[in-house]
Amino acid sequence: MFSYRWMHRFTIPPLDAVLDAVEAYFTTLPAGRYQLVRRDRFCVEFRRGAWRSRWFDASAMVPRFLAIDRRDVCTWPTVMAVTALPSPTTFDMSVQRDVLMPNGLPLQPAHREAGLAAFTEETDGLVAYLAEFLRLPQRPDVTMETA
Repeated sequence: MFSYRWMHRFTIPPLDAVLDAVEAYFTTLPAGRYQLVRRDRFCVEFRRGAWRSRWFDASAMVPRFLAIDRRDVCTWPTVMAVTALPSPTTFDMSVQRDVLMPNGLPLQPAHREAGLAAFTEETDGLVAYLAEFLRLPQRPDVTMETA
């Protein structure tokens, strides 16, 4: 299995409902909606793309080889975790996307660039949405890491 990671970070003022806003944003994206998988107090986890249940364990999900189109980021088997690290004055937010491609379907540099562009656009949309939701005077700066 090939694994790829994209991580975006930004800081916002503390707000208890911030993960509600994150959930609302990602579950209503028009193309390739994310499905909420897990929710904790300071973390929400989503899944999107081509997944199927294992043959002998229906609770375990694995990438579905034949449904993946490397040119279409929405079909990539993606797990996304959005976490909020609280402090008295800010929430340090991280948006981590892990793409798990089956053997035989590695992402070439052009595919990874397309993933970076798509994931950055989604994160920029989230940050703009949160800035409007929190009525911030300016949009928070976003930093990006890949692995």
